[in-house]
Order: sequence, then structure tokens, then C-alpha cells
Amino acid sequence: IEATFPQLRCIYIGDKTFGQSPAAVENLIRVLGSRRGRYALIVQTHVSAVDDWLLDALDRLGVCIVELGFETVDPDVLRQVRKTGGAQQYRKAIDRLHRHGKAVFLNVMGGLPQQTEAAHEATLA
Repeated sequence: IEATFPQLRCIYIGDKTFGQSPAAVENLIRVLGSRRGRYALIVQTHVSAVDDWLLDALDRLGVCIVELGFETVDPDVLRQVRKTGGAQQYRKAIDRLHRHGKAVFLNVMGGLPQQTEAAHEATLA
């Protein structure tokens, strides 16, 4: 990457499973550790992965932005698509990320067949 894109200053790790493999994260920390501050790092993860270990790893990597996918606040739709989450879990995770100095991008996903107009309105609200 550095040889091909020498002006690159931002790296996006767009894998919603980021943090689910501690070994993979430790590898990144070892590789990027000597380059800390050279790149703005953005990672995508799942709201359920935001815990003390992940927050520490994000700090060690120097991650500045965390992207979280967000489908809906409608609990019926979440159950139908076998997903977890909900507004409270997101609020808690976002608060924790903000306390660690991380900006949060929400990747709001629309188009679940079970979502109604009311569900979209509730999600946006």
C-alpha cells in the first residue's frame, strides 16, 4: 500500500467482524504500531463487539472513527431477521466510543423487507 499509494493517509478497515478475532487485531497492532499517527484509521464493527477489550485495541491502533451498521429500532423486525441490537445497545456503545475519543459513523441500512414506513420513521427519530 505504501509503495503504490505513497500519499495515502486514511485506511478504512470495512469488515463488520473487526474485533471478533483478537489474533487478527493483535497482528494489525504489531504492523501498524510503528506507523501510529501516519494514517487516520477507520474500522467497521458490530455494536455487540464494543467492549473493554475492543476499546483498548482501538486506542492502541489509533483508530479515530468507528462505523456501526444500524438496521432498525423496531424490535419485531430485528427478531424476524434474527438480529440483535436496539436503540439502547447502540446508545451505550456510542457513548463508550465517544468517551474514548472515537467519532462514530452509522451505516444506516434500509430495505429490510419487514420494515414499514413507521419503522423507518422510528429509526430516524
